[in-house]
Amino acid sequence: MEARQIVDTAETLIEANETSDPFSLCEKLDIAVLERPLPDSLFGLAYSPFGCRYVVLRPGLEAPFRNFVCAHELGHHLLHPHVVAYFVEEETLFRMEKYEWQAHLFAVRLLTWELESWDIPRLSEVGIPPNVAHRFAEHKSVLKYFSKEWASWQAEESPNGAIRGLM
Repeated sequence: MEARQIVDTAETLIEANETSDPFSLCEKLDIAVLERPLPDSLFGLAYSPFGCRYVVLRPGLEAPFRNFVCAHELGHHLLHPHVVAYFVEEETLFRMEKYEWQAHLFAVRLLTWELESWDIPRLSEVGIPPNVAHRFAEHKSVLKYFSKEWASWQAEESPNGAIRGLM
């Protein structure tokens, strides 16, 4: 799936539901959010046994990181509905990095929807982990999709490195 499609999916979802809150979106989409103990390597997971959709979060995650994990797992439900990433990664030789970064992009778009400008510290404030924030800062070309007018959008950088013009 292309970056533009992922961002469009997030923006359409936000506009249709009038919220970018991942927990509210899960509720509106009939995706149950549960807290359950998970392996140390997981903060959350998305799965759909017998057609019931769940986002499972590790207990004790602090907000706002908890919002990022929920948004990321919601992204898996919407972008990769038939992929069980944990099983694939643990039981096959297939690497899930592409799917993980697609879910990251979806989560970043949800969590930055109301921001007029942002930089790496601001991304951390809304729950985006430093490694994800740095990856998006390094690959600013994807930011052109963060607007319905994506084709004509031009990134502007302020002297302090904040990126403007996303909305």
